[in-house]
Amino acid sequence: MLTYLFRTLFLYLSLKEMYAKPLFLLLIINSSFCYLEVYGQCATWTQMTDFPGGARRVGTGFSINGEGYIGTGWNGSGRFNDNYEYDTLANSWIPRANVGGPGRNVSLAFTIGSKGYVGTGWDGSIPRKDIWEFDPVANTWTQIADFGGVARHCATAFTVGNKGYVGIGHYNQTYYPDFWEYDPNSNVWVQKADFGGGVRHLATGFALNGNGYIGVGEDQNTIFKDFWEYDPLANTWTQKSDFGGSPRFSAVGFAFGCYGYIGTGDLGSGSGTKDFWAYNPSTDTWMQMPDLGGSQRVGAVGFSIGNKGYVGTGSATSSTYLDDFWEFSIEGPSVLSISWTDLSCGGASDGTITIGASGGLGPLVYSVDNGASFNNTSGFFSGLGAGNYDIVVQDSTGCEPYCVTVDLAITISEPPPISISSAFTSITCNGISDGSINILAVGGTGPLLVSIDSGLTYQSSGGFFNLDTGTYYVTAVDSLGCVVYGDSISITAPPQMSSAITSASPTCGGNDGELTVVVSGGTPSYMYTWDDSLIQTSSTATGLDAGIYTVYITDSNSCLDSVSYVLNSASAPTIVVDSTTFESCSPGNDANIYVSLSGGTAPFTYLWSNLDSTEDIAGISVGTYSITVTDSVGCISIEVISIFDDNNLTLTLAGSDILCFGEATGSVNASALNGAQPLTYLWDDPVAQTDSIATGLSSGLYGVTVTDANGCMLIDDATLTEPSALNTVITYVNVTCSGNSDGEAAVLATGGSPGYAYLWDDPNAQTNFTATGLIAGFYQVTVSDLNGCTEVEIVLITENAALVLIISDTGMVKCAGDTNGNATVVVVGGITPYTYSWDDPANQTTAVLSGVGVGDYSVLVTDADSCTSTISISVISSGSQVLLADFFAEPNPVSLYDSEVTFTDESVGDIIEWYWTFLNLDNSTIGTDTLENSSFQFPFIPGSYPVNLLVVDDYGCTHDTTLYIDVLPDYILFAPNTFTPNGDGMNDEFFPQGLGLEDAKFEMYIYNRWGDMIFKSVDVLSRWDGTANGGSRIAQEDIYIWLILTVDYLNREHKYVGHVSIVR
Repeated sequence: MLTYLFRTLFLYLSLKEMYAKPLFLLLIINSSFCYLEVYGQCATWTQMTDFPGGARRVGTGFSINGEGYIGTGWNGSGRFNDNYEYDTLANSWIPRANVGGPGRNVSLAFTIGSKGYVGTGWDGSIPRKDIWEFDPVANTWTQIADFGGVARHCATAFTVGNKGYVGIGHYNQTYYPDFWEYDPNSNVWVQKADFGGGVRHLATGFALNGNGYIGVGEDQNTIFKDFWEYDPLANTWTQKSDFGGSPRFSAVGFAFGCYGYIGTGDLGSGSGTKDFWAYNPSTDTWMQMPDLGGSQRVGAVGFSIGNKGYVGTGSATSSTYLDDFWEFSIEGPSVLSISWTDLSCGGASDGTITIGASGGLGPLVYSVDNGASFNNTSGFFSGLGAGNYDIVVQDSTGCEPYCVTVDLAITISEPPPISISSAFTSITCNGISDGSINILAVGGTGPLLVSIDSGLTYQSSGGFFNLDTGTYYVTAVDSLGCVVYGDSISITAPPQMSSAITSASPTCGGNDGELTVVVSGGTPSYMYTWDDSLIQTSSTATGLDAGIYTVYITDSNSCLDSVSYVLNSASAPTIVVDSTTFESCSPGNDANIYVSLSGGTAPFTYLWSNLDSTEDIAGISVGTYSITVTDSVGCISIEVISIFDDNNLTLTLAGSDILCFGEATGSVNASALNGAQPLTYLWDDPVAQTDSIATGLSSGLYGVTVTDANGCMLIDDATLTEPSALNTVITYVNVTCSGNSDGEAAVLATGGSPGYAYLWDDPNAQTNFTATGLIAGFYQVTVSDLNGCTEVEIVLITENAALVLIISDTGMVKCAGDTNGNATVVVVGGITPYTYSWDDPANQTTAVLSGVGVGDYSVLVTDADSCTSTISISVISSGSQVLLADFFAEPNPVSLYDSEVTFTDESVGDIIEWYWTFLNLDNSTIGTDTLENSSFQFPFIPGSYPVNLLVVDDYGCTHDTTLYIDVLPDYILFAPNTFTPNGDGMNDEFFPQGLGLEDAKFEMYIYNRWGDMIFKSVDVLSRWDGTANGGSRIAQEDIYIWLILTVDYLNREHKYVGHVSIVR
């Protein structure tokens, strides 16, 4: 939405110059949305190309579609109706079609959509109320409906939406409070609520966020600083905080982004000031900006284009006119580059964002949460999770890139997350290892590996079997090295089964014995199997004779236990083991057992389990032996005796596995106890080591023979394992554009002993499996596993050739203002195809720039990898550097009876021909001339006559300008001093006459010598016939006083007093 405010100034001084103080023209562009704050420290003024139409004040201006327009105004000798277009890209001016109607000043202008509007003001003769619409495409002006209020100047205008608003101002010392709305669709003016403050002229205003604002100004007695907001929807005015500077009038203003701006103006001294203030409507506060870069001034013109304001022309004093032109901008830091890295693993928090920015004042601070916090001064953010991040950059003063960075969102993505679930079965029987864990892992990247020992070892299948009791920690890893931890699982075992037997002895020779087993532990319920002849299956076996019995118990998990019991007959002899001897060295067969009996009835018979039938046995080896003794009455007694190895040599092996694949770092420790000392060791490794510890072993099976001093030997073996080979695979992303630092490299490690560590040799010595922010070059990464095994990879990060731009050809412009210049850019390097973006008004997109005027241009070239480069060129003129038609007219305005004007050429350029054209009021030609300087006698008709000068330079280039000459009617009053009212038809009446008298206001009074009024008339054509009191009496010969009150064509009041004699 574009909003314009044009301020007019009028001070009634004299016929020669009615405006001693200038007009301020303010154009304001209102942004529909704003987030960022703007501070005065960020604002700068830059001088641009001077306005070419000549120094002036109280002009008008507006902007349409990125182009500014300035025209009309007053330079102390004449009024203008010219119109110039300002191109911000080329920083140049070109003439456009003259404003409709006569030259004028203290007029107003506004813009609605793609059309500009200029009207009201002062044309040198009368106040205006005509309004003209400008079409920049057709370069034409069309008269529309006259302003709805009375003709005036010094009014204020702004635009809200698709409606223009005009009001206040004054004419002839009458100040108006009314305000009017213009709708271009219906071409109708509608009166709205009167201005909320006191009546005034020379006020300043702008529009922001759908509301209009007006403040400062003056009336006959007061210079104001109050400030008012107009709501078009409610049609109401609300007073806001007073303007931040001193009271003033004839100030200039504009608005863009979040703020409106008011500055310069007249504090009452007439020489102006140059301070500037910014208004924030969201907080209703004012903040001082840097002073205008040029001279202090009043009567300037202002407008805004995009996010910049422009101020120019005006007057520094009542006689010093200005043509300089200034640009106002808010320069916060600029974001030059943004790069980011996605998460290494789903659910991780290792994303990064790197922001490159420059500009602003002092150190920059950065935010990735839409400005909620600024706690980063490096521009590098790490430890970020997946999601969207809104970038804001701010400098030490709080200045920010203007209303754009808030829209810049970065999305950090993540690989698919790993999901893990598990199930398990505990150990069925105490003492065995049949527990199991089943893991289901899904998601991630590439094949998944699972672990139950916190990642020390991994396997591809999800089943883990033959597990012992303990706690197991479930882990999964994908091909990127992303690890997720699952449940901790406890594998338990039931209690150890324990059985005890109670008995009832059988009678001698009988089978009436009983055995009962009591079981604890295991997993009830239990099943029983006795080894008696009946294979009984209850917990109690009956009908038993003397003997050795075993019962086998099975619990609900099929776990087995057994217990044996020796059942002797009642009153059976007691077997006493007198002594045993040990076997000296197994197998020695040199042990003995000696027994004796007590009780029972002799004789006795003996039967050993080795079938010996003697009371004692000898020459036996290690083992368990039973003896059955039967007395003469059939009572049976049984005893079980064990023979041990007297040597008792034992051997235990403990192995230490290999740390790294292919190395010989394993060892086995043989721990031998007992036996006849000393002991000797012999290993079957390649070097036949003879120490109790064998070292320097690779993976494999190793045996050891231990021999004691008696020659007794024990042999055992142990298996040493090694981890799989540590393997690494490296991937990389090359640098996108030459000179950038956005290369990446990643290493995937498998095998070895997981729990990997990484170390890159880049300047930051990064320790993640992915290294980011790399420039082109070679990089080395060292991967270490949990055992300290290492693997080294080297990767080359490359970049494309730099994008180099060369201007191969530049076509010059012949005449200033022509648009036939061209230039060609040649691209070397980068990746084809290329795209082009010129900053000329047409935003051309090919390698060839054509159809442009003199000026500086730049082209942004982007290659297929989105790499960019910029180069600037200057299109110059082969002919006219500057050609500007201009002339001075003296006098202007002129009297109707003395209408000759002298014209002095003041054109700029190498001019060789002059063509003067003098036009009538209907624009028909009434005279020409080809001299450098000319003069012309204008017709005896009041009005504003156009004079056009076209100049031609030695290159054949042309330029013209038009100035209006105001021919003013004279004001003269003639009154006779004697008349003879005697009826002879000659000089019978007193009839004052003149030029420039207005019928609307004329009063004539006749008084006698005693001051009595004897005649009155309000008709300029009325005459006194020498009678008194309405003709009822004849005035005597005498001298009479007359008084005439009248106004001229400028509505100025005149009072004349004289005397006239009656002679009869």
